[in-house]
Amino acid sequence: MEKVVDEYYNYIEEAIEWISQFSIRKRIGHINLIEKFKTVLPEIDEGQIKDRMEKIIPLLLRMNVGLDVNTAGLRVDTCGKAYVP
Repeated sequence: MEKVVDEYYNYIEEAIEWISQFSIRKRIGHINLIEKFKTVLPEIDEGQIKDRMEKIIPLLLRMNVGLDVNTAGLRVDTCGKAYVP
């Protein structure tokens, strides 16, 4: 799962860099969607996710990309938290 998490966040970072080149309202959402099914998937290291998400914040600022917060994960039994917590 460590490799899966890293690949997921690599794509999130690429998406942030890609969207930053457009002159539209720049936002990204669901950056922690990988955790949606955490109770039915092999264990994911919470520390790894925290580290990757902490690296994304400066990237968002540098690329001038906003972050959507969505509460749908609170209604999903396998998640139990917002996208982004």
